[in-house]
Amino acid sequence: MGSDRNEVDDDESDAQPAIVTDGGPEDGSRRTWDQSDPDSLTSTVVRAVAETAEIDPLEMSEPLNDVLDADALGSLLASGPGDGSVSVTFELAGQVVTARDDGVITVQSAPSASGA
Repeated sequence: MGSDRNEVDDDESDAQPAIVTDGGPEDGSRRTWDQSDPDSLTSTVVRAVAETAEIDPLEMSEPLNDVLDADALGSLLASGPGDGSVSVTFELAGQVVTARDDGVITVQSAPSASGA
């Protein structure tokens, strides 16, 4: 596993979004969600955040719905043109999540708030 390689997890079925990492969880992750199924957005975000944070999805410190209205997020992104021009960025479980209307979700560790 070199930090200069992109790795794709091919072990997941076609129904599961692919995750792409560049060198490990500290570099973040990228997943895609099915824009024709806004409900898939929530589970994709939770899985991506959990993997990047290296925790079990059931052990996350806060549920997605405590951070934002997941149904509204899905509706907003599903109503976009699908070209990536509509995006929402938020923080969940210490990770910065950006979800776009073209189906791309990126997750990176949030910058440390120490020294504030």
